[in-house]
Amino acid sequence: MPVPIALQDALQEYDQSLKELEDVLGGNDRSLIQQLTLATLLARDAVQVSLEKASSISAEQFLHLQRLDKKLKEKKGSILQKLPEIDTSSWRSLINASEDAWWWIFEPPALFSFLEKQRKWLSRFDWLWAFLSLFFLTWAVTVVFDTLNRVVGEGLNTQGIFPVVVQVLLTIAGGSAALTKNGRDFLKSFMGRLRIPQHYWQEFRAIASLIILLIVIGIHELYLPKLAADRYRDGLSHYQAGRFDSALQAYKQSMALRPDFVAGHYSLGLIYEGLQRTEDAISEYQLVVSQDRDALDKLTWLRAHNNLGRLYLLDEEYPTAWIPLERAFNSITEADLTDSEMQVAYYNLLKNLGWLWLAQEQFIEADEFLTQAIDKNPQRSAAHCLKAQVLEGLEQPDEAFPFWVSCLSGERNIQAEEAEWAAMARAKLEAAE
Repeated sequence: MPVPIALQDALQEYDQSLKELEDVLGGNDRSLIQQLTLATLLARDAVQVSLEKASSISAEQFLHLQRLDKKLKEKKGSILQKLPEIDTSSWRSLINASEDAWWWIFEPPALFSFLEKQRKWLSRFDWLWAFLSLFFLTWAVTVVFDTLNRVVGEGLNTQGIFPVVVQVLLTIAGGSAALTKNGRDFLKSFMGRLRIPQHYWQEFRAIASLIILLIVIGIHELYLPKLAADRYRDGLSHYQAGRFDSALQAYKQSMALRPDFVAGHYSLGLIYEGLQRTEDAISEYQLVVSQDRDALDKLTWLRAHNNLGRLYLLDEEYPTAWIPLERAFNSITEADLTDSEMQVAYYNLLKNLGWLWLAQEQFIEADEFLTQAIDKNPQRSAAHCLKAQVLEGLEQPDEAFPFWVSCLSGERNIQAEEAEWAAMARAKLEAAE
């Protein structure tokens, strides 16, 4: 610490040092500027020591010191321009200056004026800001791992990897800035360039970590669903073109990116049916029918119930088939039947319910449902085929004959049971001839 001298002498020496410094700042002698800057700071230190030792200070001395301090603060910007690498922190540590010795701290003016003022109560929470920084970054890491699990696990192309790359780079950058010396030094330099005062660095670290977290979550919650929708559309195109293996891969990728997409399970069920993987198709349809009806559109919900019931019928699990078919049938309202696709779904339910009763030789009940199905869509052949079988079971072959004709001439789906029924109709008609 400087040797105590009289306050008036200290003020005069401080004033003289400032004037000399002001004179050399107009030139380019960096060495002289650095020397006179140090001399001015030491002179200000001497003023502080004398001030603490003095029993009183006159108003004139007080105002004089205030003017000199204001001048020093104004000159700091010019000093930094001439000596951008000036290291006053090492000078400060050599003389063991106190934290209140503001003249030893050389920082450019804050980016925003309200940052200039140090709020000491905020500094008492530096431990909290450090904790929040680590908390936000840890949260970001968990989101990145979840994205990796969804994207990389299904082998997506470079388009799918892009969000992961962004997330990983951001998280690594944030973790490096928080946990490594080089990272912390870079962050300090960066905040210095942004003209953020040192007393707010911990708070801004926490804010930066929060921003990284929000970007990572934003990619996860916004980009991945978009990518999932793109892959779902690709799967639909493959399915319509009969490329079931490609469709299956695209649908799996879509479901990996968006596991809560219930309608995707219905599409997977269709693919598994096309690939003759009945057990897998049943599992996918069961996932759909177990969901709340509000989780997806009603048409998809009805189709999943109908398809599940049909597969149980093919496996001859008649009591089990009744549950989804009856549930879907009872949920249809008159308002639903104004939609053409709903009418198709309703026809399929009526046909399958008639088939269910026929398989159990409950011919009267079967006839009731099949008659309704034929009324709804007389062009489709399936209900005619089943009604002909019902009439044969009721030992009414003459009444069955026109339905066997319609069974062969009507519109058919490419399904094994309908081909079987058509063959049955052909045999009956040939026998009749």
